Amino acid sequence: MAACCDRACGAHLQGYDPFAVRICHVIDNMHLDRGGPVAVVSALARTQTAQGHQVAVACRAVSRSPEESRLLRELIGEGPLLAEPDRDGTGLSRFLDDFRPDALHLHAVWESILRRAAGWASRRGVPWLTSTHGLLHPMAMRKGWLKKRLYLALLGGFVSRSRRVLTLNRQECEHVRRSLRARTEVMPNGVDLDMDADADPVAFLDSHPSIPPRPFILAMGRVHPVKGFDRLVDAYARARRLGEMPDLVIVGPMDGGEAAVLEAARRGGVGPHVHLVGPAFGRARSQALAACALLAHRPRYEGFGMVVAEAMASGRAVVTTSVTGLAREAPAGVMRIATDTDESFGQALHETVSRIDDTRAMAERGRAWTMRELAWPALTTRLEALYQPDPNKRAC
Repeated sequence: MAACCDRACGAHLQGYDPFAVRICHVIDNMHLDRGGPVAVVSALARTQTAQGHQVAVACRAVSRSPEESRLLRELIGEGPLLAEPDRDGTGLSRFLDDFRPDALHLHAVWESILRRAAGWASRRGVPWLTSTHGLLHPMAMRKGWLKKRLYLALLGGFVSRSRRVLTLNRQECEHVRRSLRARTEVMPNGVDLDMDADADPVAFLDSHPSIPPRPFILAMGRVHPVKGFDRLVDAYARARRLGEMPDLVIVGPMDGGEAAVLEAARRGGVGPHVHLVGPAFGRARSQALAACALLAHRPRYEGFGMVVAEAMASGRAVVTTSVTGLAREAPAGVMRIATDTDESFGQALHETVSRIDDTRAMAERGRAWTMRELAWPALTTRLEALYQPDPNKRAC
């Protein structure tokens, strides 16, 4: 049976304007600790609703607790419909028949709910887009490559039949176009124009008394091996040998990488200065950004780097490497791009902390560029053309 997480579907649909564009985002789940895709769907749904569209998010599972539901609703806003029509694998078609979307927007690649949503759209002549969220980048395809290639060949036809496959960077765009013969386009993730308008840095420090009450180096994301926090700690230990450094605060849900982080801190002799504080969502995330001196980001792989964009939009300097997709797309001078070695990254951290005037100027350039190029309203306007029956967009 189709279910909404906060109200009856029928009652919610009765208030919809029949002349507005109906957009349904489809994703496996909206669990906040799943990172970028959930944040992107929340921001898209919120922004599209504010622009006058009628928006639903359909998934297998919305949240796992009342507190997560509250935080998710804070992120997504009151307007979009959050629904769980696919709990038993049979309710998705009925929900889509009731909602009658003009377009579907599928998020990710591997989940069965996406195939079934595309099947419904194909039978009814409804266009759909697929956002890969970096999952088809050559680097991401290396792990389990045979299984992934077989899936795409046998079950992944909905991806290549999408009105457009939206990728996070040009490298993934070209790879998908060649390997799947799909129509592709680079569509970066966006940022909120007012994300730090009322963020209180003192509130974050008050909630984490183990952190010294002064600006710190922030690292943010799932504490998973692919995010490279252990490698970041190795570079941070090098930076401390060059001179005084702020503490390093790692914010994010634990996802299998915490033991390596703690071992790197012990090995480098920086244990007292490295803080694993757990996840921060919504307002707490903005407060963490407001409280930091800069963001450090050294992943093993990163298709885009949403936290990098958020930090730049908050007026914070960023130190990262060219492994980060956004670093390859951004113009020179808006962030510091270090060579991906412990020595080079550590040197970059130390210099960014030491050269206050240069760092402040870089942060200002980064904020201006991010707000100009990555604001959600501009990106959703691009999407509107792709939702139309005959979009006239130049593919990658």
